[in-house]
Amino acid sequence: LSKQVIAKKIKDDGLIINPCLKPGSPPEYDLEPASYDLRTGTIIWKETDVTTGKPNTKRIDFDPAKGNADQATMTLHPGQVAFVITREEIKMGKKMCGTVYAKNKFSRDGILAFTTGHIDPGIQCHVVVRLINLRSTQHTLQLGEPIYTIVFHNIEFSDEALLVEHAPISLEKTIQNTIRSADEALGNTLYDISLLNNFIK
Repeated sequence: LSKQVIAKKIKDDGLIINPCLKPGSPPEYDLEPASYDLRTGTIIWKETDVTTGKPNTKRIDFDPAKGNADQATMTLHPGQVAFVITREEIKMGKKMCGTVYAKNKFSRDGILAFTTGHIDPGIQCHVVVRLINLRSTQHTLQLGEPIYTIVFHNIEFSDEALLVEHAPISLEKTIQNTIRSADEALGNTLYDISLLNNFIK
């Protein structure tokens, strides 16, 4: 879908809940010519407590009372994994689907994004992507920064009655699932499997 069609669907159908607005009068949705950049709303990760030596799951959330420049940051160490939940919620129409891509800057910076992909028709949810730092230096993630690009598509069908909507997924459920995944995932993949540690030695 084009920028103009996306904007109309946001206004009329709530396609994107809590969309980013450009400054100006009147304010406009911050859209690309045929896509929208989703922003970082919550970051969940696991790191080892320096005093106890035990892994702890940590979380930071976007603060609506602060501007983007004043939002909290998270340092992604070499080999470390983090889960990012978008600030926006997608409310997909029954006759639409979406495709989510990591921003190009992450691949350029050596940050690999997992689980980007397809957004089902009819679903209402936040988007979750796992990031892993494949570079040799730290990388800073900031709440509120654009992190994924979503492209919207209309679905062609022969019988509308055969279209099936995906059940909505609440933010609370998304956070619960993500925390559970973070607890079960490797906190620092490369170090945990000794690849980077042995390489450095």
